[in-house]
Amino acid sequence: MVPRPRDLRRPEQRPVPVLLCAGHLVHVHLGPRGGRPEGDGPTTDRGRGLHRPRDRHADRRPRGVLPGLPRGRRPRVLRLLTGRFARVPAKPFSRPAGLRTPMAAPTTGPRVLLHVDMDAFYAAVEIRENPELVGKPVVVGPDPREHPRGVVLTASYEARKFGIRSAMSAVEALRRCPDVVFVPPHFEFYGRASSEIMELLRRFADHLQPTGIEEGYLDVTERCGGSYARARDLAGEIKAAVRKEQRLTCSIGIAPTKAAAKIASDFEKPDGLTVVEPDHIVEFLEPFSVRKILGVGPKTGDRLKELGLETIGDVQRFNRQDLVELFGAFGEYIHDVAMGTDTSEVIEPSGPPESISTETTFEKDLATYEDVWPELEALVKSLHEQLRHEKFAYRTVTLKARYSNFETHTR
Repeated sequence: MVPRPRDLRRPEQRPVPVLLCAGHLVHVHLGPRGGRPEGDGPTTDRGRGLHRPRDRHADRRPRGVLPGLPRGRRPRVLRLLTGRFARVPAKPFSRPAGLRTPMAAPTTGPRVLLHVDMDAFYAAVEIRENPELVGKPVVVGPDPREHPRGVVLTASYEARKFGIRSAMSAVEALRRCPDVVFVPPHFEFYGRASSEIMELLRRFADHLQPTGIEEGYLDVTERCGGSYARARDLAGEIKAAVRKEQRLTCSIGIAPTKAAAKIASDFEKPDGLTVVEPDHIVEFLEPFSVRKILGVGPKTGDRLKELGLETIGDVQRFNRQDLVELFGAFGEYIHDVAMGTDTSEVIEPSGPPESISTETTFEKDLATYEDVWPELEALVKSLHEQLRHEKFAYRTVTLKARYSNFETHTR
């Protein structure tokens, strides 16, 4: 069990409840071998190690994981970071998701990028391991009849027909579908399957960037000679290989930008394949909500809505300079994504592993620690299984809270 935290609010604000808003919950960072012992010298994310992450607010915040909450600020992101690790025992290197080393982008012609997303990954793995679950509405998460505060980690597509979704309370899932089958999570299965899937994808990619346990970007520009017809055929080969070797399905989006490829992979789930050629990227993106843009959460979405920007098409028609004046560099990024001109690269893992992460996104705010704790505990267990699978040991753990105004606090 993860220990329950002490009261972390400032004394003068103790009556104010700690609210956890929709956003990513947990991220684990492993500092590289050879980092300084804790407390020895300045903190850095370069050189010998990152063992005590800091940010620009570090010197101004009180001690404790979650500072008190000034009016109007609620934590949006919580992250766990671990530092200083060693591999025990040694084994052939397998790069985890989240490591980033820039790779050269093609200098001429449109890029051909794929986003591969496994379909209902946790549930699909459980069904694969237990064929008796085939065709049944399956929820991965604690049974509410035993753990009434549990939440849904993921749901099979049969369960989703009843409106069951990730981060929903297990009690609500049972109310919506009395016949739903609750399966406790087996993170060792998911970690093993993820490693095998990433190695499979690597066979088809010029460059591969895993972005989570169940998804990743592939740059196939060179392999396909810039041809989207060849990329479609290659995507078919990937889907066939995943089905044959893993007995799972995935959805793939093909586009000249990472953002468009990710949106495309979600366009025709499950087992979908969507191709967005360069000449049609603006038209394709136009009807989608601005919330589809990575990094646009509830607060930014509300600010954009106040400006009359609810769809990506609205952003396409909005003055770019006005966005930059309102949102800074992030406004520039939003406009580039909307226009299909974002040049974010597929970033290949390289060098000794420095971070392993897992995260989830809430569709509604979580108001208490009791609400968030089952989800937090499940993610910690998931990370533990990833670490054990890679045979890593870690030394320090840091909790990071990011607020709705994008301030970040670390302890």
